[in-house]
Amino acid sequence: MSQPLKKWRERLLTESSFLRHYLWKYRKPVGIGLAALLIVDILEVIPPILMKEAIDVAVERKPLAVLGWIAGAYFAVSFLQGVCRYIWRMYLIRSSMRSARDLRQRFADHLFGLSASFFDRRRIGDLMSLATNDVEAVRMAIGAGLLVLADALFYFITVPLAMYFLSPKLTLLAFIPLPLIPWFVMRNEKEVHARFERVQRSFGKLAALTQEGLAGIRVVKGFAREDAQLGRLAEAGREYIRLNLDLARVQSAFGPTLDFTMSLGMVLLLYVGGGGVMSDAVTLGTFVAFQRYIQKMVWPMAAVGLAITYYQRAVASSGRLKEVLAIGTDVPES
Repeated sequence: MSQPLKKWRERLLTESSFLRHYLWKYRKPVGIGLAALLIVDILEVIPPILMKEAIDVAVERKPLAVLGWIAGAYFAVSFLQGVCRYIWRMYLIRSSMRSARDLRQRFADHLFGLSASFFDRRRIGDLMSLATNDVEAVRMAIGAGLLVLADALFYFITVPLAMYFLSPKLTLLAFIPLPLIPWFVMRNEKEVHARFERVQRSFGKLAALTQEGLAGIRVVKGFAREDAQLGRLAEAGREYIRLNLDLARVQSAFGPTLDFTMSLGMVLLLYVGGGGVMSDAVTLGTFVAFQRYIQKMVWPMAAVGLAITYYQRAVASSGRLKEVLAIGTDVPES
């Protein structure tokens, strides 16, 4: 293993320690949820094929009973997908909720075991932010983040195989722009992490100022310092908004860029596939099915961006939580 790859692996293992711990702890419900999600994604490749068959049957004027069988199959696939979607939502989201509960309890237990001198050095509002916003960021990575990442990976396996089964030539054309995506993903990852960490620290500062102002409200009013306190809160609020907008600029560009990249494949399909339909080299049903498959591939492109966002938010929040959890207590044992 090369040195850069080894360092990347070590960094990944360190960053994802919280996530891996709770995913392993709740591995059984997570496994059931992922299995149900895999079934949904396998079934997802069937409707375009059924649509292809229906169009070809209609064009060739085959018996109406054939269309009835195709419609029945479409209904059965949709019903089974609905059942499996319910299962993965119940198991994956429940696991993320329980993970957040455990992490929040661990954080609270650690806080109550620290000495009073620690609380003299740290703002209470910042600790409140850690126990709420940062724990929630970790929960979202375990729940929604794992979901969209697994969904994207399953799509990348199932949909291209179905497309290749219909037409290898059109599949290769549709995926020509794909190599551009990894470069863009890696470039975007570092920016999301750095900017989200600044957002979380800014929120902690805002929460701390609010808590201090409310806790010392009698002092503020006694010395007529309301305007000064409001000014500090307003400045912290403006900084929080500015940092969130900086983060949004990076996140907002990710999805549209990936969508545009996949749309280039649609352009090639329209030109080459349309010509194939006109020359009878490709059936109309196959052309329509390919169009549906390329549309389906837009989601995993966006899902990769969402998964990276959830992961980087969790990494930034995990770092802040670990910083406190690593602090030992100097309270003497009785």
